[in-house]
Amino acid sequence: MIAAVGRLWRLCAPERARLVRGYVLGGLASLLRLVPALTAAVLVARLDDGLTGADAALAAGICGLSLVLRYTLARVANGDLWVLAYHISGRIRHEILDHTRRASPTTWTGRGSGEALTVLAFDGGKIAGFLSWEMPTLVNGIVLPVATVIAIAWFEPALAVPAVATVVIALPVLRFGLRRVEQVYDDRRRLQGDASERMLEYVRGIDVIRAHELAGARQARFREALNGIRDADVASVERLTPAYSAFQALVDAGYAAVLAGVGLLVAGGSSGSGDLIAGLILTTTLFRPQLDMGARALHLPELAASLSRIEAWLATPTIDEPDEPARPPSGSGVDVGLHRVVAGYEPGVPVLHGFDLAAPARSVTAIVGPSGAGKSTVLRAIAGLIPIESGSITVDGVPIDAMLRADSAALVTAVMQEVGVLQGSIGEAIAAGDPSVDGNAVERAARAARIHDRIVALPDGYQTELGEDGSGLSGGERQRIAIARAIAKPAPIVLLDEATSALDPTSERLLREALANLTTERTVIVVAHRLETIRHADRIVFVDDGRIVESGSHEELLATGGAYAGFWATRQRAAGWTLQQEPSTSTAG
Repeated sequence: MIAAVGRLWRLCAPERARLVRGYVLGGLASLLRLVPALTAAVLVARLDDGLTGADAALAAGICGLSLVLRYTLARVANGDLWVLAYHISGRIRHEILDHTRRASPTTWTGRGSGEALTVLAFDGGKIAGFLSWEMPTLVNGIVLPVATVIAIAWFEPALAVPAVATVVIALPVLRFGLRRVEQVYDDRRRLQGDASERMLEYVRGIDVIRAHELAGARQARFREALNGIRDADVASVERLTPAYSAFQALVDAGYAAVLAGVGLLVAGGSSGSGDLIAGLILTTTLFRPQLDMGARALHLPELAASLSRIEAWLATPTIDEPDEPARPPSGSGVDVGLHRVVAGYEPGVPVLHGFDLAAPARSVTAIVGPSGAGKSTVLRAIAGLIPIESGSITVDGVPIDAMLRADSAALVTAVMQEVGVLQGSIGEAIAAGDPSVDGNAVERAARAARIHDRIVALPDGYQTELGEDGSGLSGGERQRIAIARAIAKPAPIVLLDEATSALDPTSERLLREALANLTTERTVIVVAHRLETIRHADRIVFVDDGRIVESGSHEELLATGGAYAGFWATRQRAAGWTLQQEPSTSTAG
């Protein structure tokens, strides 16, 4: 468990000097707690020599001065350490957040938002709590007892032996108990992330859960995760209680050991009564700090588990920036090319197989095909949301992985299937793609996305605050907010994945007009299931099994009579389907 403190110490490298200052001041304040007992011991030791009122007054003055000095040192040390602990926790959280931003897309395979929430919230807070509370107590639990043993040995060396012996026996017992719960806390941190994930799933999906009467099943999953944490906590208590109780008993036995030592010394006549009583007085300050230290040490397994999770998160692969980054293309019109791209969501499991695509500048390229064919994967690869195993993606001939991430991200604006609307005002949500845009640009984007009239009808207009994930807006409104955000960002490449899927026919027609205006300035790559929305695209590519089967204009592909023509015919027939009640076979009679 001591290794956990060393790991935390390495993590606090930038603030190490200030931490040392705080703990040194705190240790000095702790040492001053010994002064009252030490002055009393000195007075008692001098009983045989005779005491005067001046001696007592001097002792009282020394105690009063030590009290003032101890308060001053503790005030400075605690103030510095508490503030510094939260600064360190905040810095580590920012490092986690920055690492998350730079993480390779494969980082998220098998990880959920619950784990990220646990690392940022719980583990970061655990570090702050340990640095500000547990660590000072551990320091005091070492400094004060050591000084006390030295003082006892000064008066009566023989009494220091039983005092030290009990500690030497008690600490390994406590360490044994802490090691027994280490694995339990490792399991608990995993269960805690799982519980957070299921809680988020339950809250976010509450409408679906209520609509389909799934409360019992979904609550059962959440309860199962909570029960797992409970069982881990119970297991930790069952494993730790015997060892910790034995530690407490052994420390308390130190008093009895010292008294036994006094008895032996008195029986042997080898020491003066004043020195023996002085040693006994000092013993009263010896064992309490050790009990406090033992109680705080119980948090070491939790600290170790939190550090393991933070270290594992910070050790995940990141996308390295190129040593000599290429200059990104400038201008509003750029060519986009995919060259033999192999890509997927998990290493070794590609969705795209040697994918080739050329999207000329200021054109609209539509990608269609059956579900699971890899259409959305193409857009995610261009946006840098999934890793490229082989091949390359270029913009005006420049590979995107040769650019700085900020430069390549600035080239793309996207609206994916999963509509994401950030919390804040509607105006801020639209400007999120490029916070430098002004209010006029935000309004123009909203008008182009056909959402302006709905926004101004709200009580606070563009200042209306959105809830989590755009709560308060309908699905179609959230989608148009996301499209407005894409329009407001001055990026030369626009990626649209089912951009019109949540719109009514009138809004869809208006949005198609807005998107048509974009093609005069940007390169648009769009995925759509409603083939009517992309029939006028400059080029349509039909994708199946991660490969392009055929490509051409709408008319050319229909004339060919291939996969696209069959897909079009099927969709046209489906558009005419209706639900009818099956006629009764019985006759009235």
